[in-house]
Amino acid sequence: GIFARDVLRLPIKLVFTSAAQHLHGWFPRWLIARMDAVISTTPLAASFVPNTTAVVAHGIDMARFPKVDKRQAWADSGLPGTWGIGTFGRVRPDKGSDVFVEAMLRVLPEFPQFSAVIAGLAQPKDADFQKRLQMRIGESGLSKRLVFLGEVPAAEVHQWYQRCLIAVACPRYEPFGLTPFEAASTGCAVVGTRTGAFDQLAEDGVTGALVDVDDVNGLANALRDLMVDPERTLLMGEHAHDRVEDHFTVAHEAAGIAAVYQGLFDQAQAG
Repeated sequence: GIFARDVLRLPIKLVFTSAAQHLHGWFPRWLIARMDAVISTTPLAASFVPNTTAVVAHGIDMARFPKVDKRQAWADSGLPGTWGIGTFGRVRPDKGSDVFVEAMLRVLPEFPQFSAVIAGLAQPKDADFQKRLQMRIGESGLSKRLVFLGEVPAAEVHQWYQRCLIAVACPRYEPFGLTPFEAASTGCAVVGTRTGAFDQLAEDGVTGALVDVDDVNGLANALRDLMVDPERTLLMGEHAHDRVEDHFTVAHEAAGIAAVYQGLFDQAQAG
């Protein structure tokens, strides 16, 4: 693109989108510095790209993730208890699957009305990792209340969001992370780690809770605070839904990107 624009003098503009929450290598930095516009997906990502034009968060299609009666939805799952907790995404170390399991092993015995699900595929290289987690769950006697669902078809994942009262996203690193936003659209309270865009959604006592990366104790304590009063947590889920509706829809994302492109078109016409 740079060659076509600067050497061949073609009438094009170059836009780069950055989600990485770390400093790019020297060559990507050189390329990014030569873009006509740069869109970052979070304020933290923007801090690593000095020539960011605009911060535009990813958005979701809320029509795909509607709210339902969560108590009834969990009853339809066929799993034990009255309320559900879920984590969604690949089963692997960087997603914090082990952190989720360890926290669940601490809190589920205290709250018999809750069960939990892990929805996501473990790729072959992570199969042993999942087996160790399943053995740990089995040794704790919670195999019926802490369940690996495997990969849920895209057309069905909304049902598991709807069934859960609380959605947990506890990766060790995430550039953005859409699953808690999708879950919040269905009315889930959200517990997230301090990575990705989770700090823009998970707010202590309002929409859920924010905890440190790799902090099993912190995650367990945050979950206890939500599990002890499900009706209050339902209200947090309503607030989470409203936050997504106000800031993180595909319409908001499209409008933000369109504004950047319109600026480039205006510059081209003025030139």
